Amino acid sequence: MLSRWRALVQKTGKQLEMSAQANLGWVKHASSSATVAEETLPVVAIVGAPNVGKSRLFNRLTRDRKAIVANTPESHVTRDYQEGVASLADMRFRVVDTSGLEPLMAPERIPARATQITAARLSDVDVALMMIDARAGVIPADQEITRWLRAKTEDTCALLLVANKAERRRKDATAGVEDALIQATTLGLGPPVAISAETGEGLVDLYAALQPLLDAASSRRKAAAATGASIEAIKVVILGLSNVGKSTLANHLLNKQRSLTGPEPHLTRDTVRDRLTFEGQAIELADTAGWVKPALKEETLDPLRLTQGSMSQARSAVNMAHVGVLVVSADHHGQLTRREVNLAATVIAEGRPLIVAINKLDLLKEGARKQVIKSINEQVESKMPEISGLPCIGMSALKGTGTPALLPTVVRLYNNWNQKVATYKLNKWLIELIDKTRGSGTAAQALRIRYAIQTHQRPPTFAVHVGGKTEFPNNCAKMVRNSLRETFGLQGVPLRVYVRMKGQK
Repeated sequence: MLSRWRALVQKTGKQLEMSAQANLGWVKHASSSATVAEETLPVVAIVGAPNVGKSRLFNRLTRDRKAIVANTPESHVTRDYQEGVASLADMRFRVVDTSGLEPLMAPERIPARATQITAARLSDVDVALMMIDARAGVIPADQEITRWLRAKTEDTCALLLVANKAERRRKDATAGVEDALIQATTLGLGPPVAISAETGEGLVDLYAALQPLLDAASSRRKAAAATGASIEAIKVVILGLSNVGKSTLANHLLNKQRSLTGPEPHLTRDTVRDRLTFEGQAIELADTAGWVKPALKEETLDPLRLTQGSMSQARSAVNMAHVGVLVVSADHHGQLTRREVNLAATVIAEGRPLIVAINKLDLLKEGARKQVIKSINEQVESKMPEISGLPCIGMSALKGTGTPALLPTVVRLYNNWNQKVATYKLNKWLIELIDKTRGSGTAAQALRIRYAIQTHQRPPTFAVHVGGKTEFPNNCAKMVRNSLRETFGLQGVPLRVYVRMKGQK
């Protein structure tokens, strides 16, 4: 009887696999990471003083609201630069939205630190759009930034002057800004291109000015690009509460000062993305803002808008990620907060694997470190039982201790998350499961399983078909899930198993 049952499992499982692939298909998530073709696109950076409209132009060119825009004349909205793929008529290029430049500010101040990050990015830019406010005219800061740009770029990229906020309020002229446009020529960058990032006016003129510069840059980049097939980048989102060391970890992994760091709270506002390569595998990091609730009682709308924008970007990064890294601070006595547990549950509910990075272990003594790691491991296992084997890695992002274990774990979880189990392996697993349960209380229930197939990837999803008229017990369904996880090495990733009774679809 057992041999007949085995033959039936193999025959039926193979037929169902062919049907599932034909009707359901294998789920493949399209990656929005930069492909090889996008890497060869020319790069345009938008630079200028604070509040001249750089982020608004960035959003218009990318046709997205990726950069936060708010009216904060006494503060910088953008701190870490943003990148995206821009479309201007038939031209495609990568565009970089930078922080408002204040090169003469004291080096310990936030704007000065942001300016240093912008300077590093300019080393690989083809065109820099020097943006001024046409309504304000040329101000001393514009002159300082122009001199700074010339010194930093040293003719490695073209400089193009753009006068924003030059809306045409009368049909015959650009109202109120003619003098400013004439005055702008004193910066030595040629006649400015008058535009309005808010209304879209003047983009035709911007196209005409950019086209010859980008055509030349595109030819150079294509000639220098290495040949080879595009490999999907593993998209990793780094999230957590404020001041737990997310940006410090991202900077350490990227081996550069990509994000602002410091003791000040809420330094990161925009979600910061960048790429690295680990053992031949491309990885795209998304460093998100500290996960906080909007302060609904703020006196003005601007802080509230900033918080809402940051959280919207963070949620979008979680939705688009392949692997999540939840950074928690070890100096919280080894206790996960309710918000951290909810954050972890959000990532798992999206079907993404998760790593808990226990940061700032260098602040604790050796004995306390082991206790904190043990405590957080126990909390993870008890509060998130649906994802057995969730890895917890102790580290100090500031000193680099423990961090070498992170990227190998990311790659392992990503491969498990993408795993496709062949039907013949599931047939073998099912036969072995029957043999293991023989003589136990679950043997009769295990014999009810007719076949199992994998219906989806990302996360691994299985349909287990059982016979009989009674419901399949929950403890047996749990046994099946644990057995699948152990047999096929699916620890640390969400695993979905659906029991299908005879006659169910």
